[in-house]
Amino acid sequence: MSKAAKFVISRVYDQMHEPRWVISTGSCANGGGYYHYSYSVVCGCDRIVPIDISFLRVAAHCEALLTGILQIAKKINRRKDFLHW
Repeated sequence: MSKAAKFVISRVYDQMHEPRWVISTGSCANGGGYYHYSYSVVCGCDRIVPIDISFLRVAAHCEALLTGILQIAKKINRRKDFLHW
């Protein structure tokens, strides 16, 4: 993976407002997948930014995606410093 790709991803993550949550979907985002050795693929995004929810399949089912979103909603509800409307 190129240093430029790492820099861009970490910079975008750092520019996000707090609190921030990350969902990673697909084997390509998680480990490179079939294109592991390509110059344009970021292998292992969890090495660059902290991942909250990760799906291993390339095409995550609707139920799996909804479960991941509900898990992030539980994380949001557990926070004490987050203002609930």
